[in-house]
Amino acid sequence: MIDFSYLQQGWLGMARSPRAGSMAGHLGAGVLAGYYFGELNPNLDPAVFEFVTTDLDRIIAGEEAIWFNPAKSGITIQEMFSAQPADDPLLAANEASSRIATALGETMIDLRQSGHNVIFGSLALRALADHPDLA
Repeated sequence: MIDFSYLQQGWLGMARSPRAGSMAGHLGAGVLAGYYFGELNPNLDPAVFEFVTTDLDRIIAGEEAIWFNPAKSGITIQEMFSAQPADDPLLAANEASSRIATALGETMIDLRQSGHNVIFGSLALRALADHPDLA
């Protein structure tokens, strides 16, 4: 089993990735995907969960620095995944879902090379649908 905190951290990473640049979404999406892999496969050997968790910890710790330059973007990888500060207002779940769905719809007008728009958007929408309190 993958701890629920990875879903929360993956969502934060996705939500904050625009501050870091277009490639930073890979980080939050990777953490969300790792969490959902565990949720969808609860009967796997515990060693598999340990491996996935170790990899998620590596991402959150900032070892995937190829996706953006924190010095240029003004946000570090650790800040992307950190708990929400009290003075950083969150959108209501319905508004957040609506904004993500609208943005996703706009990107689906044209053919894309790799489908990241659908993959990342779908992960974010699923996280919000499953846990609206994350918004």
